[in-house]
Amino acid sequence: MSRGGGRLIDWALLENLIGELADGIKASGFRPDVVIGLGRRGWVFARLLSDHLAVSDLITLHAEASINIGRISTLELKGRRVLIALDVEEAGSALKGVLEGLEALGPSEVRTATPLLPRESEITPDYYGHGDGGVLYPWELHRGSVGRRPTAR
Repeated sequence: MSRGGGRLIDWALLENLIGELADGIKASGFRPDVVIGLGRRGWVFARLLSDHLAVSDLITLHAEASINIGRISTLELKGRRVLIALDVEEAGSALKGVLEGLEALGPSEVRTATPLLPRESEITPDYYGHGDGGVLYPWELHRGSVGRRPTAR
């Protein structure tokens, strides 16, 4: 389904995408200690992904070109495995700065994940589902990019 120039991803499809992503992460043998959600979309992805992976440490960062990593520097990341959940369309430009900032905090490993990777993307996360870009997620229906709000039944 398409609305306002984007394909609508409903909650059921999103849950399936996240489940498949989590299965791929588990199959790779990577077991994150901390999940970081990058950006608005990344926060929701991170929340769902952390449940699937049984990770209780969850952090959210805004998706900006330069991120003040000092905001999370009080957390102990030294020697821990970190998974960054992001939407490449929304937060891809911020990822490099986050990775550089995290390096100073000494995690043992940092990997990245996104539920849908557009065909034309400048970055390729470690874990991803395939997409064609231009999607709308269920929590974005109130935005002006969609012509109308859903009606209550």
